[in-house]
Amino acid sequence: MSSDGHRTSYGVPSKAQTGSSTDLLQKLVRGSSRRTGLFFTGFRRKFYGPITHVETDAKVAALTFDDGPHPEYTVALLQVLEHYGAKATFFMIGQTAQRYPDLVKMVADQGHTIANHSLTHAPFPSLDSKARIDEIIACDKVLQPYSVTLFRPPFGLENAFTHRDARRLGYRVIKWSISADDWRDHSPDWIADKLTSQLTRGSIILLHDNRIDDPEKSQMNTVHALEKVLAATARSYEFCTVPKLLTLGRPMTSFRPIW
Repeated sequence: MSSDGHRTSYGVPSKAQTGSSTDLLQKLVRGSSRRTGLFFTGFRRKFYGPITHVETDAKVAALTFDDGPHPEYTVALLQVLEHYGAKATFFMIGQTAQRYPDLVKMVADQGHTIANHSLTHAPFPSLDSKARIDEIIACDKVLQPYSVTLFRPPFGLENAFTHRDARRLGYRVIKWSISADDWRDHSPDWIADKLTSQLTRGSIILLHDNRIDDPEKSQMNTVHALEKVLAATARSYEFCTVPKLLTLGRPMTSFRPIW
């Protein structure tokens, strides 16, 4: 009621006014959510992001092989790499490496890098922190004195917590920017075409020298595909180990979390 005794009418907001307010509120919420998302994305990239490639001007890429060693396929790959003067990084499973210590030494003696791929290849998000740490430490004991502090999570499965455990142990987590799914039954031509079509400066390439899902299946398609790739690109690209690649540019992450 006003001072002169008349009732004051404040009115009911119109539909247009209500809609405008709702739109503004939604925009504010969306903007806040976007800023929050960008903050956490940036935070994880900086502190928890796995390295997937390197930003560099050099025509160089890193070949990596997972799940070995294998007495037939690792040896065959080593022969191809030696023929073309290429170097690679082998992410080895501790339990597998225990069976072939001479092969682990052979890989190292030929100038390739040996890195940690866990003891048993269990998916890390399904393990608790202690079990994950035990897996990495046990694998390292098997691979010493040859291994470096690079870790690739089994199946590529990881999250911020699994990543943190590896980082606490002093490891850099390495994933990849190119995969040809060579653990499936693709032909050598298919694998080679997939790799060469995606190859760019600073790529980290995922291949396998063993079939952890079915050790009886052959990986010779990978061997033949590697020879095709190196024959086609060896004059234009240098293929090096991951540690060397990391010194040639800025390590990057694509931040594709797999939970």
